Amino acid sequence: MTRIARRVLVFSLLLAGGARAQPPDRGPGQGQGQGQGQGQGRNSGQRPPSQAPAGAAELSLVFTATEQARITAWLTANAGALQPLPPGIARNLARGKPLPPGIARRAAPQGLLSQLLPRPGYEVLVVGTAVVLAQSGSLLVQDLVRGR
Repeated sequence: MTRIARRVLVFSLLLAGGARAQPPDRGPGQGQGQGQGQGQGRNSGQRPPSQAPAGAAELSLVFTATEQARITAWLTANAGALQPLPPGIARNLARGKPLPPGIARRAAPQGLLSQLLPRPGYEVLVVGTAVVLAQSGSLLVQDLVRGR
């Protein structure tokens, strides 16, 4: 089952009020070999469907188009003050993965946060030249907007 199909299944179960389903653990031999995972990388342009905890279906775990535009405008206006990440670390910054250990990050400024929807349990961080939406405890990246 593809990653997107699995997420859609989990999301639909959550909306239907089902038990909190977890995607199956990927054991050895269940990787993305033989073309099974094509088009799902960070460069595919597809956004993952939002996954919400039971009872909070209205909570969006990805930036909306309006928020993306506001973040992009903020990144453009502050491009001189932002330090890009080293290329290897920048490639490791992707949706669905935790932030790499030791990566330089800081909380987004209040001026930017006031333009974004509040998401309890999630943090908006500035990481290099990107703005990241990550889970508070695990720092698992839910969404990111990269600067140009």
